[in-house]
Amino acid sequence: MTSEPDTITELDLGVVPEAAVSRPMLLQTDYRTVLTFNAMKHTPDKRVTSVGTAIVEFERCLVTKFGYPNDEALQGHPLYQRGLAFYSCYEVLNSSWLAEIDAQNRQAFPDSTGSPVRHFVFTFHDSTFECLAADLKLTLSDEPTATLLTELTREIAE
Repeated sequence: MTSEPDTITELDLGVVPEAAVSRPMLLQTDYRTVLTFNAMKHTPDKRVTSVGTAIVEFERCLVTKFGYPNDEALQGHPLYQRGLAFYSCYEVLNSSWLAEIDAQNRQAFPDSTGSPVRHFVFTFHDSTFECLAADLKLTLSDEPTATLLTELTREIAE
């Protein structure tokens, strides 16, 4: 891992959040964390085209942040000066947020060697999502949003 704290690297997930109407939604329990958003794909001629709804499930998610800042206030985010930009997906290497969580955990578990998780950031039109999780899995759906959310909620609740 890099020694420079909070190093931003863009994730190539094959899709990016839609700039105009991202419509991110977070479904979360103690054991499941799923983020959905309107997904776009870059075409060879440098355009973007809609590819449906991205469903991102985060494995072993420890903690999330969802909401502020929106795209207009993104420059105030602590990671903006490190390369965080609009309507994209990132991983933060050598995360100071993860270091903070690990330090808190060592209060109860002094011999802990740290959490084997990663720091992910997704930037949308009206919000930003961050989490600490072991990994992520992205799938796409063409289902209507109401149908998709009903299915996901049922699945997560089981």
